[in-house]
Amino acid sequence: MDKYYTPSIEEIYFGFEFEINNSFEYYFFEGAFGWHKSVIDYGCLGDLKNLTRLIIDKQIRVKYLDREDIESLGWYSEQILDIWKESSEFELGYSFDITKEDLDSEAHLMYDDDTHIARIYRADTYDEITGNWTQHILFHGTLKNKSELKKLMSMLDIK
Repeated sequence: MDKYYTPSIEEIYFGFEFEINNSFEYYFFEGAFGWHKSVIDYGCLGDLKNLTRLIIDKQIRVKYLDREDIESLGWYSEQILDIWKESSEFELGYSFDITKEDLDSEAHLMYDDDTHIARIYRADTYDEITGNWTQHILFHGTLKNKSELKKLMSMLDIK
C-alpha cells in the first residue's frame, strides 16, 4: 500500500500539512531538491491557482495517517474494547485521556490502515451494578491524514 497520496483541492484548508516536491521544474526552496514538509498558511491560500496546478502535476503529497501520527497527537496504543463488534473483543487501538472540570474519561480510537476507517468513542460512566462502562460514539468515518485527525479532535473537544 502507498504511504502517500495526492490530495484534492477540496481537502486543502488553513493548517493542512503536506509535502511539496522541490525539483528543477518546480523550484521553491533554496538548497536541496526532493520532498519538503510544509503547512498551508495564508500565503498559500492566496495562490490557489498555483496550488491547483501543483496538485494536478502531483507535486504535492500527503502521508496517510499512521501509528506515528496518531501517537504524536497524544494518543497511546493499548488493547481496547472494539464496541463495533458483536462480541466483546479487545483489539489494538488507541486511547486519549480527557480531563476537564466536569469530566474524567477516555476517548478510544480504532483505525484501519487499509481502509482508513476511524471509529472514536468515549467511555466515561461506570455502572457499579453491571460492571460496565457507558460508551458514546463520537465519530465513524474516513480519516486519511494527520491534519484531518487534528481537525476532528478539535471539533470533538479532545485535547
